[in-house]
Amino acid sequence: MTAVLLALALLAPPTFDLDATRRALGHPDGRDGALAALDRLPAPLRPAAQAGGIGPLLATVALDPRAALAHRVRALRLVPYYNTPAAPLAPLLAPLLAPTEAPEGIALAREAAKALAALGEASHGVLRPAGQHADPEVRATVARTGALADGTCALLEDPWPLVRRAAARG
Repeated sequence: MTAVLLALALLAPPTFDLDATRRALGHPDGRDGALAALDRLPAPLRPAAQAGGIGPLLATVALDPRAALAHRVRALRLVPYYNTPAAPLAPLLAPLLAPTEAPEGIALAREAAKALAALGEASHGVLRPAGQHADPEVRATVARTGALADGTCALLEDPWPLVRRAAARG
């Protein structure tokens, strides 16, 4: 009997409760579970989440200074999977690339640059100013994307080898 129930559970199509996920993302206690569910969401179900506005909610979590750093980083890592042309997320993430000396701000800028790079050419306008960012990892990520076009040559003279290699590849 147990084997039959297990087989039925494995054959049942996965479900996704968009409203519950939205509510959980907005509440600090439910955020961890919602982010984990979005991370495990099968690719065929992601368009429903995209259409349901999960992308902007992820950007809201990433921008929330009261949210746990782990939640903010995880939200940024999920952004490329839930971006839509109808509601592009790149402009929403621009504030995370602002210069800062706070370790948390630098970590968020690095993750935001990676997320924006994964969004492709649509994010180049947002990434372009980050080519002058104080953090070499942010500059290297921007250089790899080719967002700087002519400015990539300037990064070939950067004092950090990491940035010079990225500029040469970009």
